[in-house]
Amino acid sequence: MARQFKPNPEILKRIASVFYERGSASKTSLQLASRLRWDLSVRYLEWLLSNNYIMHLPTGNIRSYVLTQAGIEMFQKLLAFFDSMK
Repeated sequence: MARQFKPNPEILKRIASVFYERGSASKTSLQLASRLRWDLSVRYLEWLLSNNYIMHLPTGNIRSYVLTQAGIEMFQKLLAFFDSMK
């Protein structure tokens, strides 16, 4: 039986910061922000894509991603949760 991927909220928070600072993000910038090995950062990217939190933005040679409305809402809830924990 395959193990279901359960993202770590702290890592999602680091990924969210990239989108809020830049608006869009490449795989590399998401990997650096997440501070994960490449293979694990790709799992986060796949999870975000499969849940329609991000989408591919066709911009030349570099594959960039942007938040969808669902992604904006999810990250806002996540960040509000972290703010309430302070």
